[in-house]
Amino acid sequence: MSEVPGLNVEGAVPSRLPVLPLKSTVVFPRIFIPLSVGRKRSLQLLEDLAGVERHIAVATQLDESAEEVGFKDIHHVGAMVRVQHLLKLPDGTVQLAVLGLRASSESWTANTVS
Repeated sequence: MSEVPGLNVEGAVPSRLPVLPLKSTVVFPRIFIPLSVGRKRSLQLLEDLAGVERHIAVATQLDESAEEVGFKDIHHVGAMVRVQHLLKLPDGTVQLAVLGLRASSESWTANTVS
């Protein structure tokens, strides 16, 4: 009996990922979830994504009302996600559909939080 190789949903993932802070949202592995992005720094993070395989890390903010978010303002456990769909809206915001790939407790760095 021959083995069928398993599907690699992660694809080729970079060793360093930018972190997108989320307000009141937690992403779990193997779950599709829609996200709305409107902060200037977060929109720039999405613009900077290159290639077909668009991977980012997401982590929930400690204070959902904060607009300027840095390393100290996010939970240090998050998820690695793949951006499945990205739709730019006329009001300047972006709607994303992401797939949670795996939980991540990587050490976020201050310059990767957008």
